[in-house]
Amino acid sequence: MKKLLSLCLLATGLCSTANSRPLRERFLLLPLDNRPCNVLFVRQLAGIAQAEVVTPPDHWLGSWLNPGQCDRFAAWLREQAQPGDLLLLSSDMLCYGGLVASRNAAVSETEALERLGVLSELHQRGFHLEVLSTIPRLYLRTSEGQAPFETALATWAAKADRSSAPPAGVPARWVSEYLAVRQRNLKVLLHLEELTRQGVIDRLVIGQDDSSSQGLHSAEQQELRGQVQKDGLESRIWLGSGADELTMDMLAGQLADRHDCHPSVELEYSEAGSERRIPPLESHPLQSMVEDHLALCGARPVAKQGEVRLLIQVPSAQPFAIPGPEQRPKSYEFAERIRESVLTGRHTAVADLALINRMDPYLAEAVLDRVPLTELEGFAAWNTPANALGTVAAQLVVRRLADRQARHWPIARAKESARLHLSFLLARLVDDYGYQTMVRGEYYPQARGLAPNPDPLNSPYLTLGRQVRVELIEWAQRLYRNRFENRLIQLPGKRGPARLGTMELQVVLPWPRLFEVEVRLDVRLKNVT
Repeated sequence: MKKLLSLCLLATGLCSTANSRPLRERFLLLPLDNRPCNVLFVRQLAGIAQAEVVTPPDHWLGSWLNPGQCDRFAAWLREQAQPGDLLLLSSDMLCYGGLVASRNAAVSETEALERLGVLSELHQRGFHLEVLSTIPRLYLRTSEGQAPFETALATWAAKADRSSAPPAGVPARWVSEYLAVRQRNLKVLLHLEELTRQGVIDRLVIGQDDSSSQGLHSAEQQELRGQVQKDGLESRIWLGSGADELTMDMLAGQLADRHDCHPSVELEYSEAGSERRIPPLESHPLQSMVEDHLALCGARPVAKQGEVRLLIQVPSAQPFAIPGPEQRPKSYEFAERIRESVLTGRHTAVADLALINRMDPYLAEAVLDRVPLTELEGFAAWNTPANALGTVAAQLVVRRLADRQARHWPIARAKESARLHLSFLLARLVDDYGYQTMVRGEYYPQARGLAPNPDPLNSPYLTLGRQVRVELIEWAQRLYRNRFENRLIQLPGKRGPARLGTMELQVVLPWPRLFEVEVRLDVRLKNVT
């Protein structure tokens, strides 16, 4: 009878592992904002490893220029946190109402610091706390009055230090407001560092939002890094490039640690020597950025014979423009390296960093023609180099974890993990290539000039957004039918083959702009008969 009861508990997912961990980890997430990269992507990657992510109601998180409802979050965390939960919290959402709101002067330093009080309460209740925070980018919309001077201030800040004279032509009040916002955010970051020293925060992740090799943010980085070194917290505080991808990396790193799954990753760049250059919108050389993100995800970079081979197409000389025909041979050669890696049985992941916020179209053509995309461990090409690289790093870690764990799973869970992994891969192709390169980049340049506050009753977003979604869905469904449907795939853990069935696809605009879309893609798997 006892043996039967144990089997029943295992089948229903109520049984615990030897160290009393639940079979499915549960993450309580207060995200950076409600965009897909900060919520949907995190849920999908957690699902590959059969973990669960719980977030506040979406309408609490705000949207673009409307900040999240900060006063609700402390109570939500107190009520929702359950024993065994892993807490991933954005201080920018908790203190200001999200990433965009963190650039605004509306919240005082006192208010922001008071809102961090809930962290000590959660620590006292025994929860493991990981906190994500960001150093602001140089372009800040601190208020509507400051908006006309946003570019002038950012241009000045990119060359300035703390002793620089104020920029000419910008009224003193807006210079003061700009600097006050940066100082407020720095004070919050230093307080988070102190909470980490006290043991309230178990790990603090500080990402540098869009930046460059020099500017006011450099001094802020140096002050933070100096305090971290003084307190001996280098092992508990991560300070590097990026923002939107970091929650995915934190989740992957937590899962890697809890399951002792730290895959070795062999790095291969498309151009020798390129790893020493600083990519666009970043403040660290490419190699250190890559290695930092892998470490945050729980992976280990190695010189050769890694468990996973990560191929990186490096940023091009003109990363903001569609490449000319001279890029085609380079892209095709890189695609052949991907193909060779996959066909020789290597676990292979790809990060295309060539262009900002879109995939290299020549690489996309070559991959679709020559590479079995569904066999990749991870793939991304969206937005900044750190965004794309961090996404790939997180996916390859959870995919490796699933492959190791799936031999102990029921077959239904193995299929679910494979379905989510393939859906995520294909969604990246639809978004990063289909939308960002083809639809938005090539055919709808007028979308970049739309007003930031459209009239909801008379808005070009209504017409243009609908047209974009229709064309993208038609393209994606046609591509899937021609290239992917009925293809054989392997389930994780060597649980046997399956076949790709139908694909369901929805495309929505998460914010009232055309900078990004939310691709809700789901594939079905069929048994092989």
